[in-house]
Amino acid sequence: MPDGHFTTIIEWSAVELGNASEINDLGYKIFVYISETASDAVVLDMPLRALVDPQQPSARLDGLRLMYKYTVQVAGYNSGGLGPRSEARSLRLGAMNSPFIGSSSLKTMSIYLLPILFTLRRFAL
Repeated sequence: MPDGHFTTIIEWSAVELGNASEINDLGYKIFVYISETASDAVVLDMPLRALVDPQQPSARLDGLRLMYKYTVQVAGYNSGGLGPRSEARSLRLGAMNSPFIGSSSLKTMSIYLLPILFTLRRFAL
C-alpha cells in the first residue's frame, strides 16, 4: 500500500436480513462519501457469504488518507431490495481530537448508529 494510506476496519451490529433461497441475495451495502461535499458515494457490496462472522459483520476499508473526511453509512439488503441506511457518521483520520493520530498501536473508536454500530480501527503500517 502506498505511503500515506491507512486501513480502517468498520464493524456493525447484524440486522435481520430475512430469508432468501440464495445466500447471494443477502448482505450489506457500505456507502463511503469522501470529503464534505461529495454527492456520490463509493458503494461497497458485502455479501453475507463473504463475512467471516455474520453475527459480527465487518469490512476493511483500504487507501484512506490523513485529514480527508469520510462519511459512512451501512444498509442491509435481501431479494426484496435495499433496507434503510444507518445514520451517517463522519471520520477524519489524523484530526487533533482523533484517536488515530501519532500512535503505532491499534486504536479503537466506537460510533453508535441506529440500528448499526461501527467500530473503527487504524492499523499501524
